[in-house]
Amino acid sequence: MKKLNRNMMVADFIEAAFCLMMALALLVMYSGCSEDADSPINVGRGGTEEEQGIYALAGRVGDVYPKVMKLNRLDSASRNNDGHLDVAEGTVIAVYELSPLTLEPNGHVFLDTIDNGEGRFAFENILLGSPYVLIEIQDSCIAFDCQQRGVWGSSSYQTHIEIPCDYDALIAEDSSWAASLPSRCLVLDSTKYPVSLSAIIDVRNYQEPGSSKISINTLSYLKIPLLKKYFTEGMSFAAAGKKAEREILESFGIYEDLGEFENAENVNGELSYVLQMMVQIISLGDVFDLNLPMHLDEYYFKTSAIIAVLGSDMEQIYLNTIKLLDYEIGYYLQKNGVGRCTESRENEVYKILGYEHYSVVCHFGKWKPGRKKMEYSNGTMTDSRDGKTYKTVTYNWGDVTQTWMAENLNYNDTASSTTCWKGDSTCEIYGRYYTWRTAMDLDWSSIKMTSVTHKFVWDDIDSTYTDKWDTVAVEDMCLMKSYLEGERDSVKYAYCSVISPDGECVSRDTADNVYAYCSRTYNSGCRLDLPESVYQTKPVAHRGVCPDGWRIPNKEDWEILRQNIAAQGASLSDAYGSGFGYIAPMEVYVGGSSPFVVHAGAQSVSRYASVPSENDVDSVSLSVVLMNENVSIHTYMNITNAPVNALPFYVLNDKMFVRCIKN
Repeated sequence: MKKLNRNMMVADFIEAAFCLMMALALLVMYSGCSEDADSPINVGRGGTEEEQGIYALAGRVGDVYPKVMKLNRLDSASRNNDGHLDVAEGTVIAVYELSPLTLEPNGHVFLDTIDNGEGRFAFENILLGSPYVLIEIQDSCIAFDCQQRGVWGSSSYQTHIEIPCDYDALIAEDSSWAASLPSRCLVLDSTKYPVSLSAIIDVRNYQEPGSSKISINTLSYLKIPLLKKYFTEGMSFAAAGKKAEREILESFGIYEDLGEFENAENVNGELSYVLQMMVQIISLGDVFDLNLPMHLDEYYFKTSAIIAVLGSDMEQIYLNTIKLLDYEIGYYLQKNGVGRCTESRENEVYKILGYEHYSVVCHFGKWKPGRKKMEYSNGTMTDSRDGKTYKTVTYNWGDVTQTWMAENLNYNDTASSTTCWKGDSTCEIYGRYYTWRTAMDLDWSSIKMTSVTHKFVWDDIDSTYTDKWDTVAVEDMCLMKSYLEGERDSVKYAYCSVISPDGECVSRDTADNVYAYCSRTYNSGCRLDLPESVYQTKPVAHRGVCPDGWRIPNKEDWEILRQNIAAQGASLSDAYGSGFGYIAPMEVYVGGSSPFVVHAGAQSVSRYASVPSENDVDSVSLSVVLMNENVSIHTYMNITNAPVNALPFYVLNDKMFVRCIKN
């Protein structure tokens, strides 16, 4: 399987590179460039007189991709891999001397063979009468087990070949299904495809001690026709090269000068991301547009604190992925005619086509994931109980002003039940997880919960079952005690499931743990009676676990925030645009076809504590759910005397974050 995967991976790349070269050849055609030797050339305008000299040339052939973009053996990043796609050992490389007037070959050719597995080449003491040369690989398979060269995909050389299937890695632990697998596999054949990589350079730029090595890559290949066009129109070699590079990058939605395509040092920097994106664009085709929203979702809202806990290797992978996403957004918008983010377009929002919940916004010359920036003011507050300082955000909605904490509360009352999110041992990244009862700062003695329970009544005379519903008090062990810990207990809990008409137990059932017992006993829903102190103000203003002068937001607070955020075309999930500072808890997954993924964890919809309204005496609003675009308020509703209710027995132990609002 290892051999098969490698063939397929390399084949995908070569097919992508070939398609990309063909697609960007159109750029040459529309620019009016021609490499026909019989075409008229404006000789003498851009060229210089011949300059004879002895030169040395050294560099590397192959495309460079960002370093540390994936994991090695799924648990550590390989820092030895410099992200370079090399040509095969034995590849013939040629240096063609070019006319200083036309940049056409003048007949002087120097040949050598790459004798290493890294694609490196070196020419020493070559006599040139012109400072301009074309460096080109004659052929290369860039594949495992390189075979005969030919015209890939023609009638003589098919695009696919059959190879023996190697499933050793998959069936090492279980061979029972091996007999159903085919003995041969049809795979894309990249072994016969000649890859054309080349570059035109001014050799004088590579002669000084310490000067950069030459890089021969896909970008330098794409640059050649435009370079020759502008050079023969009268521009200097350097100016023609700059203009060609600028046009190529702008076709991908990139407006910065990323350095010469042939400069190895530059290609190992920002240009490596361009090369990586080019492969993805062509390999994905039209699916690229559909893939972009998925990337936005994975890498939308991270903070430096989140990244720091990933470890150096994972952090580098994440940062590289974010940078690649920036380039992909630029290309996507260029392709869809949106154009460049300029100063005059600051705060302009563009929604991703077909995905109303995904958008990008123009900020400081770059399109970034997010929404329109709202009007708000930032501040800080200090919790006098432990000295912790929190960011705040204030909104002026006209007749209403709200000041919220712009971070989740991280107050640790040792007497309360609180936890931290996985990978956030001090709760400094996401804040603290509180049970709803702890967030409300309610004592057990002030809370009462009843439940409508169900049993079957067995009538011996008629030999029939009938339903019986009773309203009973929920047992303490299903409220106060940790039923999650009870799940791991070996104690079994028995309960009566069938009674006789006179109330005697006819049949008993057994639950394997306390959670199963509580779930079966109180499966029909509960009613929670809160103390009158919760509703002593209208609208409800209950301090709960919040600092002095602040309180748990009620349903009206959240609704005011939601409506005004939506009215301004912003989103709470855009921390910069809204100022709210919302970040979803993230988990890191390593392995599979996408070896590095950072996304929302099991609680992909973050819940926040909320106080019920005064008209919710018979129900309780336990959480506020923050989605990407809005805030939705989820209420566990109690319906009096109904056999099935929406309030589960475990609601008091539900965990959620706390975001306080100022009184």
